Amino acid sequence: MINKFLLFFIVFLTISLAHDNASEDDLLKAHDIGLIEKKHILFINSYHQGMPWFQNIKKGLFDVLKPQENNLIIHIEDMDTKRFYSESYLENLKKVYQLKYQNSKFDLILASDNNAYEFLKKFKQELFGKTPVVFAGLNNYENIRIGQRDEYTGVLETHSSEETINLMMKFHPQIKKIYVLNDYLKTGLEIKKNIKDVISRVNYDIEFIFNKKQSVYELQKELGKLKSDTMLLLGAYFTDKNGLSFTIDDFEKYILEHVNVPIYTQHKFYILNNVMGGKVVSGFHQGEIMGELVKEVLDGKKVIDIPIVRQGSNELILNYVELKKHNVNNRDIPKSAIIINQPYSVYKNYKYTIWSITFVILILIIVIILLNQNINKRKKLEVELEFVLHKFKSTFNHSTHLIGLLNPEGKLLLTNKTSLDMIGVTNEDVYMQYFWETPWWTNSPDDQEKLKTGLQKALKNEITNFQTTHYNESEDKTHYVDFSMKPYFNDKNKIVFIIVESTDVTMIKEAQHEVQELNEHLEKKVDNRTRELEEANDELQNTLIELKETQNYLIHAEKMASLGDLVAGVAHEINTPVGMSLTGITHFIDITKELNDTYLKDEMSQDDFEKYLKNSLELSNSINSNLVKAANLIRS
Repeated sequence: MINKFLLFFIVFLTISLAHDNASEDDLLKAHDIGLIEKKHILFINSYHQGMPWFQNIKKGLFDVLKPQENNLIIHIEDMDTKRFYSESYLENLKKVYQLKYQNSKFDLILASDNNAYEFLKKFKQELFGKTPVVFAGLNNYENIRIGQRDEYTGVLETHSSEETINLMMKFHPQIKKIYVLNDYLKTGLEIKKNIKDVISRVNYDIEFIFNKKQSVYELQKELGKLKSDTMLLLGAYFTDKNGLSFTIDDFEKYILEHVNVPIYTQHKFYILNNVMGGKVVSGFHQGEIMGELVKEVLDGKKVIDIPIVRQGSNELILNYVELKKHNVNNRDIPKSAIIINQPYSVYKNYKYTIWSITFVILILIIVIILLNQNINKRKKLEVELEFVLHKFKSTFNHSTHLIGLLNPEGKLLLTNKTSLDMIGVTNEDVYMQYFWETPWWTNSPDDQEKLKTGLQKALKNEITNFQTTHYNESEDKTHYVDFSMKPYFNDKNKIVFIIVESTDVTMIKEAQHEVQELNEHLEKKVDNRTRELEEANDELQNTLIELKETQNYLIHAEKMASLGDLVAGVAHEINTPVGMSLTGITHFIDITKELNDTYLKDEMSQDDFEKYLKNSLELSNSINSNLVKAANLIRS
């Protein structure tokens, strides 16, 4: 009867304490056919849900696995062995689990701490067959024999007793004694044994005191008597000798508050307000490692190929308030230590944000400096460019040449003021018109064709030159223009625009025309003068012939010496003007020949011609005067 009642109580207790992440509806849905396949995991907890140790393991596990995102249903069973533990109790738990999960199949089983592990070692084959197991928080593993290593893996709860003791001695070199506090349950005894093993291995020059099995009242009195040369090292203390169990809050309130010396611990959940810290076993970190191992098993890796994690699951955690309270030198604190309860620091909390902002500000300052330099350089270049543009515009618009720029299609982009004034238009009137369709060329289809052909040559990097005319209606005058087209290339050897340049040679043409007319007029004058000279020369020749005949006649007629004086006088008088005439004619012939040579070489100038006319007139008058004088002498 009692056994039946106990069985009923265990069933009720187990169901009430079971905190399955999946609700009853989830369990029903999980067995429905056609839904998304989910993996089921049974998590057996040695203790109860109120244990901070288990809560930390659970949080670390769930943070890694993310059950809802990864279609995992984790069923949690609390064995509650801190309060209930006997062979009959474990036997009845087996019956409860058998009853609950006889029709369920789990992909994996998790076990936290030794009691759950040992329960599975004893009953797993009967309850769950060869389902693989991942454990966490397992103590005294070396003394436990695992017969089915291919079904078990996990993370061990190893206590860093030696590291914590060394840290205590480093922080407090004046230490003389260490008081070690543990209960007499399985975990407490295991920690006590571990510390004694360390003491026997390391030759510490201090005294270690281990608590006896005492009541809470006795323990309070003993801890209150600890002196300043003594420190307290916490192991695991959950129950006193009378079986009174403690929560963490109770432990702090009824036990730790009576301690006035530095307190160190090997469990993270014991780092309370007045506990210094230590190299602690972290339930959360154990849960994280368990989660990673679970992922490997669920991914299909064989359990026997997954090594048991023996090291690396503990963390050095120190309480900032206690460090300051007991004057621990900052230089003695290891860099790997996690410091908790530090005063709020904007820098420490937002260090990387501050670094990022500082870096961004530095980059911005550099960018601003570079931009400022660029702006100053740009302003300087703008001033220089403005000067160059002003100089260009001044040269461009005040040039006497007709200058313009065409795009490769032949459309007018820009032309200078001289060109625009020539036809009386503005740049806007002719902008982007085909050059051959602008007013300069509309009166000459031949020139328009020349321009089109010239553009094609220029695009082939051939220079085009030709001469043309332009009639200006406002002046009622025809202008003569020498025209050229040549391409302009950019740095990439691509034609950017075509430079057109025209030179108004109207004045030159007019001057050439005037010179030509003057030459023609001079030629006529020279011809007339030449004829006159030829006639005078013929007349002079006739006169000379007549004089010679007369002389001969006189010589023959008089044949006397008396006539010699007369003839000599007459000859002398006639020879002087005739000689001067011959000299003038000879000189006239020479200057005429020089002028003719100059004319034929196209080197004759107006001054040359006027000088020639002046000399010709003087020579003609001189010859004429001497011949008239000679003629008068002859007649007389």
